[in-house]
Parts: sequence; structure tokens; C-alpha cells
Amino acid sequence: MKAPLGVLWFGHPGPEKMVDRHDRAPAPLVLDSRFFLEGENILTAYDLYNGLKLWQRDIPGALRRSVSQQNSNLALARQGLFVAVNDQCLRLDLATGDTKAT
Repeated sequence: MKAPLGVLWFGHPGPEKMVDRHDRAPAPLVLDSRFFLEGENILTAYDLYNGLKLWQRDIPGALRRSVSQQNSNLALARQGLFVAVNDQCLRLDLATGDTKAT
């Protein structure tokens, strides 16, 4: 890539289901052109290049605030998106968001 760089897509996901930035929610995670975003009890995956929503999952309890003082509840690897929820850890499929293991 060469300069000048700019925004290729803008709009969604927007702030409607996002945690207030002052609550310091986990940062979005990116792997292989997929963008994973945690909101209020919801996880969403987008195509990083064009903003297309790939999948969305309602996961009650999947929210961590004050990550500047605590750890995030998200981890990302080629094996899946790992989400700590209450006393469990879910491994979600990167392409579909389906639970592959608990």
C-alpha cells in the first residue's frame, strides 16, 4: 500500500450496540481480514475491507468493562475466537460464529 491512505468504508457497525467508550470495553480484534467487535452482550464479525457483516451472535454475559484495570474476555487465534462468559470459555468458528467448543 502507498500513501495517501484513507477510510474505505464507514457507517456500520456504528455505536448502537457498543459499550460507551468511557467504560473501556475490549478493543476490536482482527485476523485474516476479519474484524471482531464486542458490544452489549453481542459479538459481531465484519469483513475488514468492505464492512460487510459476516455474522452476529447474542451471547448474554459476554461483556467486559474496565479492561484498563482487568483483562479482556476475548482472545483470537486461527483456531477460533475465544470468549470468556461467566464461568465458561466458548470457542467460536471464525467464519460462522457457531460454538465449536465450550
